[in-house]
Amino acid sequence: MVKRGKFIVIDGINGCGKDTIAKMMADYIFTKNKTAHLFITREPYISKYSSEILTMLKDGKDAYANAEILSDLFIKDRKTHLVWIEKELSAGHHVICSRYKYSMLAYQRTQGMPLYKLLKMHEGMLVPDLIIIPDVSVEETIRRIAMDKHKTFQEVFSKDKLFQEKLKNNYLDLPKQIPDENIVILTGETSSEIFQKAKIEIDKIMHEHNAALF
Repeated sequence: MVKRGKFIVIDGINGCGKDTIAKMMADYIFTKNKTAHLFITREPYISKYSSEILTMLKDGKDAYANAEILSDLFIKDRKTHLVWIEKELSAGHHVICSRYKYSMLAYQRTQGMPLYKLLKMHEGMLVPDLIIIPDVSVEETIRRIAMDKHKTFQEVFSKDKLFQEKLKNNYLDLPKQIPDENIVILTGETSSEIFQKAKIEIDKIMHEHNAALF
């Protein structure tokens, strides 16, 4: 019988190093466990809703607008994404995802939606085995975004520094608000520094998956 894979999420404000750390995680697990198979993904997914989401993020002028519309689109996109994530996990593959429901719990909460309503929208959805949230200063994330040559546009949320400060605080508040989920806040000046701390958390859940190899 195939042992179900582990679902790992990395989430946080733009510029905190999510994608970089996700790739480091994948390389670490793939190298350390010679029997490991991995699926690395991100949100928004490639559903029929993602283009509308990206258009709103690109063309939006007010960081506090369209919370309900975005929430609805993100939920629909996430449900489509979860079909594929579940298939990978059931096949014994580990899944690493950059962004998941915690983005919505932080972003749309910052936009003004009640947290209880956002949590209710996610009832019954898959809960990750591990959630890593990098704690990086807003000033540093703004600097990184400005230097990112691969970024084709600046999201409406990233243009408002005060919004980003509130957003970061809402991310840091999540372990208290959802104590039953394995949310780990990791501080560090660089993505490499945060990843070194993340390895400890990864080893814990991988040990549960296969004690002989981890």
